[in-house]
Amino acid sequence: IDISQGKSGITLAKKLGMQIVAEGIETREQVDFLAQQDCDLIQGFYFSRPLNTDKALEYMKEHYNAPAQGSTFETEQNAVKA
Repeated sequence: IDISQGKSGITLAKKLGMQIVAEGIETREQVDFLAQQDCDLIQGFYFSRPLNTDKALEYMKEHYNAPAQGSTFETEQNAVKA
């Protein structure tokens, strides 16, 4: 997708009240472009390769306010005990 198509798609979706989720992002330039376009969510290899549950919890603890040890939180598929 080229830049003008990306801008047009994001603009249209925003006007329709939609939340924008960009997937497959691999470079800082892509992140910067999407942030400038007010993209709501960005995910892809730029941030992390796919992780299993244990590795994902470890990653979240290192980089974010992850759930406390022993707590339970919901994923799209099931409950996960931290």
